[in-house]
Amino acid sequence: GYKVANLPLVPNCPIPKELYEIDQTRIVGLVIDPVVLSSIRRNRLSVMGVGRRDMGVSIDYAELQKIQEELTWARALYAQNPDWPVLDVTLRGVEETAARILKILNDKRGDASPQWVEEMWKERGHTTDGAGAASQLSPARPLTTTVTDWGATGDQYLVEGLY
Repeated sequence: GYKVANLPLVPNCPIPKELYEIDQTRIVGLVIDPVVLSSIRRNRLSVMGVGRRDMGVSIDYAELQKIQEELTWARALYAQNPDWPVLDVTLRGVEETAARILKILNDKRGDASPQWVEEMWKERGHTTDGAGAASQLSPARPLTTTVTDWGATGDQYLVEGLY
């Protein structure tokens, strides 16, 4: 099994110091389309029965502008930590996100990915070099994934196309 944690990033809240004490090559930043995140958050508030009028104050948790500010802040944090690959999880399931993270981390270390990750990667139109590193694209299936950079340097991030 894997020991993993999901650390929600909240602007103006300090990042736990423990995040910088662990192996930095094992950290992956996640981003999502702001419109999709807004929809998820609005649904979450609705399910909880929380509305603007219920609170008596403005709730900006699901507001697009607030979410765009949060994502800008997160991307700046990722850019300050170039060892952290960044993955767009828009419209991705938990299982696919986990497989992509394992693939990225194993490829960075030069380790072979678990067989199920290799199989999923191949289903997505990639071939590997046998050690887990994606090497070529299969022409049999159109590519929906574009990799611009494995690290978060400058304005370049690991970009995932929508499927």
